[in-house]
Amino acid sequence: MVQKLRADSVGVMLSFNELTNVLNQNLLSIILITSEGEAKFLKNWLNSEKSSFWSEFEEKTDQNGKKRFQCKYCDTEKAMNATRLLNHYNTCSARLAFQEFNLPISSDSTNIKK
Repeated sequence: MVQKLRADSVGVMLSFNELTNVLNQNLLSIILITSEGEAKFLKNWLNSEKSSFWSEFEEKTDQNGKKRFQCKYCDTEKAMNATRLLNHYNTCSARLAFQEFNLPISSDSTNIKK
């Protein structure tokens, strides 16, 4: 498989997934996918504690009863999708500005936005 991944002229996609196994345990996995669609699981590990980025979002429920997550820095709302939330966390310009200027972050989200 390693030789096939190195020889892939189109490229290889790296995917991070959160899964639940048959024992109802949360697992995080890293998967490499070739341009031909073959998948190789690199690592699976038990996620006993959610990643730290989850604390940067406030959980809400919309009018249809679905979970939504609102960024504590810029008010952007996303559906419960770990990949999209992590992507927003990594690119949120408001969060990056707070980090760059070492601003104190309050647990009260209204203080963060002002």
